[in-house]
Amino acid sequence: FVEYVRQQLTSEYGRALYRNGFTVHTTLHSKLQQIADKHFAIEIGKVQARVDARLAAKNVSQGMRDSAVVQAAFVAMDPASGKILAMIGGRDFGESEFNRATQAKRHPGSAFKPFVYTAALDNGRFTIDVIDDNAIVIPERSGEIWDPENYDHKFKGPMTLREGFKQSRNLIAIKLAQEIGPQRIRQYAMTMGIDTPIRPVWSIGIGTSEVTLLNMLAAYCVFPNKGIYVEPTSLSRLESKDGNVFFAQESGRKREVLRPAVAVVMTDMLRSTIDE
Repeated sequence: FVEYVRQQLTSEYGRALYRNGFTVHTTLHSKLQQIADKHFAIEIGKVQARVDARLAAKNVSQGMRDSAVVQAAFVAMDPASGKILAMIGGRDFGESEFNRATQAKRHPGSAFKPFVYTAALDNGRFTIDVIDDNAIVIPERSGEIWDPENYDHKFKGPMTLREGFKQSRNLIAIKLAQEIGPQRIRQYAMTMGIDTPIRPVWSIGIGTSEVTLLNMLAAYCVFPNKGIYVEPTSLSRLESKDGNVFFAQESGRKREVLRPAVAVVMTDMLRSTIDE
């Protein structure tokens, strides 16, 4: 987090950052950061143990096993203000300065589906609309055939959009992408805060374009913010060496990116995946 802040300040103030002696007040919540560090270590340890066991069962050499180090990232942000409260960019900054929370681009998979459903609900669809969760075949430009599947390799037949979302059915998301159009879904994702390249392809519905964790977090916060995007921020106040405040902010920059009614419905649908 400190390196993330330093890079931002260097970009804005250059050498003056070191020459003038700033006092920097950040948004980090020290207690939450401690809690995040504790549980990060516990959870990544569990995953590492599973990976080690799997490799050992396959008789992979010890050298290969030693190099199979699991990495992860974590960010906590206040949705209303955009203040970053906790950040972890990897196991150990001393071993790797690469910040996986802000720099690593990964496939979001099903975590991208809310953008598909957002586009659908904002363009005439309703949560009670029914779509068939059944097999489809999609011809590719290359001439090859794509026959997408659900993660459980099953088809469950007709279901509402709410149910399809709650159960994360791939075929429902892909059919919606076909109906709405990948280009429109791409536009919604970008408007809501994703700034990595999103390919407007049929598989957009199941998250085949890379994103960063911080981007995804800020985009998701549009839902509880009732359609308002808030730019993540790590700085709350800057003071000169004589104590004068020359920069202060209560929140990141805001802009309306989605109709409040759609954001409220999407928040309810996201809640149903947990509550039900």
